[in-house]
Order: sequence, then C-alpha cells, then structure tokens
Amino acid sequence: MTREQLIERLEALEEDVSYYTLNGEINITIFDFEGFDEDWDEIYRDLDHPEEVDALLEDLESECSHMEGDFYTTYFFDGFQVCVGYSSYDI
Repeated sequence: MTREQLIERLEALEEDVSYYTLNGEINITIFDFEGFDEDWDEIYRDLDHPEEVDALLEDLESECSHMEGDFYTTYFFDGFQVCVGYSSYDI
C-alpha cells in the first residue's frame, strides 16, 4: 500500500475517521465514541462503513513491514508509518 492509496481509502471513510500527517507519520483516529448521556454513561457510535474500516485495518497489518503497539498501533511501511487509535481512547 502506498501513502497515496492509504489517503484515498481514508477519504472514502468520510465521518468514520480523521487523519493528519506529521514528520512522515500518518495519524488516524477511528471515531467510535459520541459522548456521554445525562448519567455520564458513555455513548458509542456505530461506524457508517464498518466493513471498510475492518478491511483497512487488516490491509495495514498484512502489508506493513512490521507493527508495534497494543493500544495505539503503529504500522511501518517503506518511507512512512501509520499510527491508529480510536476516539474512545481519549475518554
């Protein structure tokens, strides 16, 4: 997967993800959290494109040279790396 292919796939996921690039790293946040209800219970968000998000994560894992992390995961490619996290991690 090239950097350009990844960006194209991220753009197609619309509201399910956001991303930014910094120093050769693409940082992706998957939006799985909406907020809190009146009792301060967490409200999770259903993804609009769950199959596509799953396929992207599977492709990142299978096509990277190696990966690190067990909470935020970083995937290493030739010339760039990708760090993936979820909005629910920031609660």
